[in-house]
Amino acid sequence: MIDFTGCIEYANKYEGSEKKKTIKYNGKRHLLKFPDPIRERNKTFSYVNNTISEYIGCKIYDSVGIETQKVILGAYQTDKGETKIVCACEDFTGEGMHLYEYKRLQLANVEEAGANNLELDKVVSDISANPRLRQVSDASERFWDMFVVDTFIGNPDRHTGNWGFLGTDEQIKQLAPVFDCGSCLFPLMGDEEIKSLPKSEYKNHAINVYSCYRENGRRIHAANYIISGKNPECNEAVKRILRNLDLQKVLTIIDDMDQGFISKERKDFYREVLNIRYQYVLEPALRKIQQLEMAVQKDNAKSDAVYHKHKKRGENHGIYFIPK
Repeated sequence: MIDFTGCIEYANKYEGSEKKKTIKYNGKRHLLKFPDPIRERNKTFSYVNNTISEYIGCKIYDSVGIETQKVILGAYQTDKGETKIVCACEDFTGEGMHLYEYKRLQLANVEEAGANNLELDKVVSDISANPRLRQVSDASERFWDMFVVDTFIGNPDRHTGNWGFLGTDEQIKQLAPVFDCGSCLFPLMGDEEIKSLPKSEYKNHAINVYSCYRENGRRIHAANYIISGKNPECNEAVKRILRNLDLQKVLTIIDDMDQGFISKERKDFYREVLNIRYQYVLEPALRKIQQLEMAVQKDNAKSDAVYHKHKKRGENHGIYFIPK
């Protein structure tokens, strides 16, 4: 287990709910995330498992070919002598490049400044029309790819401050690597709660995935939204993700984790939940998309047959048809 306690520390420049430090490790600047203290009553454990969630979530994103912050699990001894499990996230900003969270660019768009910045239709519209994102042609694809992957890993917190872009003071240049996955995979569930959870309840926990985004003011049930096949951009993202998602590779990420970081019970729970989401969300979504595409193909074939039938009749009667 890597011990980050003795690393050079810099003044911290990162925001967010968790306690953070900025350190130098292997010659590179890293954000060191600490477990977030529990702020809810009636919890039998003291700290959120957000550092474990951050690590696994980022590794899953990376496994499907989406550029993601590089993460390392390790330990850090506090001034009180307590050893904490921490997640070191390599700084991806680079020389002269800054991270611009999407919310900063969204709020800079005058037309959207007064709108609810979590309404899905407004976010999607802004991404396409926002003049500051003209150089980033794949911004919409990234949004929908994250929507699908976050549904798979159960991340309800991909709000407008938890994804973004890299650029200079003058221009937004490119998408930033995916970061901030600490809310995925039930970080608020302690090991004792997982042990006492009946396996019959696993499916409910796995399927009831909500997005932070809203339709008409109500949070979107992400799993149902994806399975519905009602959004063409989301459908394309499902196809992209499933082309690259190797479930066994994902489960190996969890299997290979040192038990000093994660209990066997939590590993088994995570494996089961991800299996359920793959089987009952992603695969049905793909089947729905394929059904919709086949229906369109049949309609097109039928239209072509009617067109050629009438064209033939029109030629026989001297009627002119405009070609398709």
